[in-house]
This record gives sequence, structure tokens and C-alpha cells, in this order.
Amino acid sequence: RTTASLAGPWVIGGSASRVIIPDGVTFTADQPFTANVELQGAAVINLNHEIGPDLVKVSPQSTVNFNAYPTVQAITYGHVVLSGTVEKRFQGDTTIIMGNLTVGQNLALKGSPGNASHVRLGGALTLKGARPLTAADNAIDVAFIGTTAQTVTSERDLHLFRMISQSAQ
Repeated sequence: RTTASLAGPWVIGGSASRVIIPDGVTFTADQPFTANVELQGAAVINLNHEIGPDLVKVSPQSTVNFNAYPTVQAITYGHVVLSGTVEKRFQGDTTIIMGNLTVGQNLALKGSPGNASHVRLGGALTLKGARPLTAADNAIDVAFIGTTAQTVTSERDLHLFRMISQSAQ
């Protein structure tokens, strides 16, 4: 099976328990989903509900699509896609994205108060369409950490706290 989705709410308790999404599988969480989740290889998880899982282990080749889920946890990801109509917010602290960050239309790049959200990006940054202005104290700090050339593509204005290169390009 290469795709799976929820037919209803799913809660898995216990700190040692986890749902493993294997390489090549796309899992769509369109119902409340509370669990520890591990993404292996090129797994994809679509977070289409505002109640989502705790991502405890994420492969550098995987993709997390934040559609309805509003919070980007401060962990290490493969690729991240922010889409949908719900405002997304990066948690305070450091979020590492080994691959690409894609931001959909009408979504601001929003961080925690005091510009406390730091994103370390290994791939491309793509911002589609227009987006609302981010409050000056809720912007994010983006550092490019890739070892090859990285690109920034924005169809409109880009509002960040800071953008720097920390790579050896």
C-alpha cells in the first residue's frame, strides 16, 4: 500500500508507542490524530486537521505537508510544505529543514514572539503568491546551511527578521 488515511479520530498513548510511516508511503491525517510519529525514507504525511501528531523522528528525505495543522515544531525535517488557509507558526527555538521549504499563497512566514524562531534551511525557499505582512516581532530568522547552491523564489515581498548564509557554497 502506498497511501493511507484516517477514517476517524486516532489516539495512540504511551511514550514508547509510535506510528511508523515507511519509505514511499503517503499518509493523510484528515481526522484528529494524536500519536508519536516516525517518518522513514521518502514518506509523506499530510496534516489536514488542526489536531496532529508529535513528529519524533523525521527522515531527511521525507515531506511534511502542514495543511490545517498550525504549528511547525522545532525539530529536524526533510522537506516542509506550508499550505491551506490556517495561519502557520514556527515554534520558538531552532527548526532545521534539510530539504526545501515551500510556502503557499496567503500564508505569512510567522514565528514566535520576540523573533525567537530560527529556521536552518538546507534546500530552496519558495514562496507562492501574495502573503500578509508579518508583525515585526514575529518574524523568523532564516539561515541557509546547504552545501550546494540554494535559491529563494518569491512572487511577492518577503518579510523576515534576518536571512543569512552559513554554508560553504
